[in-house]
Amino acid sequence: MTVASADEVALFEAEEAVYGTPDGTATLAPIRFTTESIEMTTETERSAESTPDAQDVDISRVDLAVAGTIASELSYGTHDARIEASLRGVFTPKGGTVTFTGDGAADIVFTAADSSLNNTGDDFLALGFKKGQRVTVSDSVVSAGANNGGYILGTVTALKMLLTTDGRTAATIVDEAAVAATVHTGSLVTDRTTLSFDGPSNEIRDSGNGFVDDGFVAGQWITITDASNGGNNGLFRIDSVLAGAMPLTHGSTIVTEAAAASIDLVTERYVENGTTDRSFSVEKRFNDRDDADKFVQETGIVYGGFTVNVSIKQIITIEFPVIGKLEVDGGGATYGTADSAATTTRPYTAVASSSALFEDGSTFKVTDFSIEVAQNLEALTEAFELGAACVVAGTVQVSGAFSTFYRTKATMDKYLAFDETQFVLKLVDAAGNTDLIEIPSAFLASGSRTGSGKNSRVVSPYTFDARKDPVQGKTIRWVTIPA
Repeated sequence: MTVASADEVALFEAEEAVYGTPDGTATLAPIRFTTESIEMTTETERSAESTPDAQDVDISRVDLAVAGTIASELSYGTHDARIEASLRGVFTPKGGTVTFTGDGAADIVFTAADSSLNNTGDDFLALGFKKGQRVTVSDSVVSAGANNGGYILGTVTALKMLLTTDGRTAATIVDEAAVAATVHTGSLVTDRTTLSFDGPSNEIRDSGNGFVDDGFVAGQWITITDASNGGNNGLFRIDSVLAGAMPLTHGSTIVTEAAAASIDLVTERYVENGTTDRSFSVEKRFNDRDDADKFVQETGIVYGGFTVNVSIKQIITIEFPVIGKLEVDGGGATYGTADSAATTTRPYTAVASSSALFEDGSTFKVTDFSIEVAQNLEALTEAFELGAACVVAGTVQVSGAFSTFYRTKATMDKYLAFDETQFVLKLVDAAGNTDLIEIPSAFLASGSRTGSGKNSRVVSPYTFDARKDPVQGKTIRWVTIPA
């Protein structure tokens, strides 16, 4: 019999409703990968009993654990579920993608006692609302629109959504019944004629002072369309938000333009680090084996973060470390009901001219760059149970490294002074799809500029550590923008 070939190994996954229990009704999603090292390990203990013949009388298995990594090439839309899980967050869809509008017949009711938005008809879950998404409420009428503005969703059920300021802290709202209000994901402005642009301050302005009620917040990435001056259209990052003004960065230079055109603004899809725990069952298939030997399930898989690596002349990669519960024989069959199709997007490379790295708002030349997210996972065990009872996360830690040819002392000065900086990695594939990874607050933790010998250039290696941004309240944000 021939041996199994690694060329014919496939990975599939589905989220678990109960930790460590595969969902037998799930459609399994394929995982595009280059290598994987997920395995179950056994911990044993030798008997301490003394015997006259000086031998061990028994060996007991006292624990099982599953751990390893999944390494992949990074491509648009391929790893979204793993990125969400690794950040313990949830993607907020593009502004206005998920929307519910009441018709005034008691469809939307605001309840101050539990900071909730309620409806008596449609199903919030079926519409696509999820815990952790940022939403905007508009068309509230009580107390001059007191319930309008931006929120982060807490618990979401079919007929109730809890409104919070940060995912946990209840928002302050007022009682309001039978209102034809609208709630939608992200922020969306259409055909607004009160918007203008100011070149010297690189701002978009609203004479109607509606930006706060529109739900815009610092750090969001927005796309502007239908401005009269083409240079004011495109993708930008919001630096800060006032009711009547938003400074913009990471886009083209703003050109002064008076309010006239009906301009559209929309926030792009994104996920931030959060506190939502998820687990998966990962199925390995050895496709050159008979069914009896083909299927293996790794249960209770929790993604512990990721590492993104950018190197010159290379495809950009992402690696996910995992911790799990048990490895289970598939019994000759898959645990799911069907398989979904894999993405076909091409991997990002470090040679695409439309991709770029930004440091403190300016393009930044490097020879390599990496970002590591670690959730500090711990598998907890309990008596009379093999494998982890659960996997818990600690404090998220974001760090990274880069190297750059030594041209000026600007970066070294930031290291020596321990000045705050920020990074944005913008990746664009051949079709025009874009992924943005933003670290809004970081400090250089190490750096050097040394001569390495004859016939060589001075390359300065640096490392950095990130923290919760004091304005945005997050440590890392991942943005996806389709072509």
